[in-house]
Amino acid sequence: MVYYGDEQAFSGGQDPANREPLWTDMNPDSDIYKYLRTINNFRKESGFYNYDQIERLSDDSFYAFTRGEYLFAFTNSLDTQSRAITSHSYPEGTLLCNIFDNDDCTKVQNEELPVVLNNGEVKIFAPRMTAENQEVNSKKESALRGIKYAMTTASMA
Repeated sequence: MVYYGDEQAFSGGQDPANREPLWTDMNPDSDIYKYLRTINNFRKESGFYNYDQIERLSDDSFYAFTRGEYLFAFTNSLDTQSRAITSHSYPEGTLLCNIFDNDDCTKVQNEELPVVLNNGEVKIFAPRMTAENQEVNSKKESALRGIKYAMTTASMA
């Protein structure tokens, strides 16, 4: 839950410190502001909340689930947490990238999806289209168009 002033890392406190004025020194370049902006943009653009939450891995210090095509990973530990998620629906070779750091990507290999969390971080992974994936999708779309055309011409006959 985000409260008034969290995006500026206000600490609150006892009255009157619990009423810091937000708009006198707004800093849209602060790390926490950028983090919350990324989450809000992702929420608006992805529609992930329209999909069921499916647990993918759970233990004492790591939790991962998917909603639609997105993988969410959490830890309650400050120690590095590395897991190979085998319960997932991604095809072999799928590249997933952290929405907070586009250079932080992981790839499904041998049906395993490796995830590393450091220092209590949260990661949200989104599939990234690669040239190979685009070629496969293009072939699928072409085949579907052919099937639709065949069905349309057959129903007209």
